[in-house]
Amino acid sequence: MMRFNEYLTEGAKVDNIEKSPIESHKLSGVVLIYNNKILLVRPKKFKRKMRKWSIPKGHIERKMSKMQTALKELQEESRVKLKKRHLKQSEKFTLNYIKAGANKDLTCYVVNISKEEMNVRLFNDMILGNFLKGETVEAGFFSKEDAMTIIEKHQLELLKFLE
Repeated sequence: MMRFNEYLTEGAKVDNIEKSPIESHKLSGVVLIYNNKILLVRPKKFKRKMRKWSIPKGHIERKMSKMQTALKELQEESRVKLKKRHLKQSEKFTLNYIKAGANKDLTCYVVNISKEEMNVRLFNDMILGNFLKGETVEAGFFSKEDAMTIIEKHQLELLKFLE
C-alpha cells in the first residue's frame, strides 16, 4: 500500500485522471550580511514564537522575477533598500526544504554591504521599530552564534556565510 506522502510526491491515478507531483512553493530572499552579521526578521504572525526569525523572503508573484521579489521583500520587511546591481554581483543559490508538508524552493542572494551602503538606522544592530511596517515585528543583524538560536531550523544552512 502506498503511503500518503508517496502519493503526494510520486503522483497517482484517481478516477483515471493522472495526478502530477505537488509543485514547490517558489520563494526568493536576501541573505544580507553587514559587519559579519546576518539580517533576520520576525513576522507579526510569529511574534510569540522565538525560533521564527528568518531572512527577508517571500513568494514569487506572477510577472515578478526572483530578483525583483527578493528586493521587494527585503525593503518591505526590513526597510533596507538595495539596487539590482547588488544582487547581480552576489552569490545565488537555492535552498530546498519541506515546511508544513509543502515543498519550498528558496532562491537566496548573498549580499555583503558596507557601512556606507546601509540606508537604515541601527541601534545595537537592530532596525528601529518605528521604521518597520506591515508584517514585521522586529528586524536586526545577528552574529552566527545568536542567529543559531532563533533562525528557523530549515534556514540554519544560511549561517555558513558568516565567519
